[in-house]
Amino acid sequence: MEDTITFLSKLGIEYELVEHKAVFTIEEAMAELPGRTEIKNLFMQDDKGRRQYLVLMPGLKKLDLKQLATDLGEKKV
Repeated sequence: MEDTITFLSKLGIEYELVEHKAVFTIEEAMAELPGRTEIKNLFMQDDKGRRQYLVLMPGLKKLDLKQLATDLGEKKV
């Protein structure tokens, strides 16, 4: 995490660091951090594992993997 904080600081990007226990579902996150905007982070990769993607999206929405692959120009993610 130190690298991320240093990176953001060097670029002059404002951020708020919120420490919390590990959560694995949006429901757990909402219970752990009430009053926060529900956003989930999805770490994806192409079908060959050569490219990685980080998708941030509203927490309660579902991701259409086929559409994402098409949008990224990949066969599969």
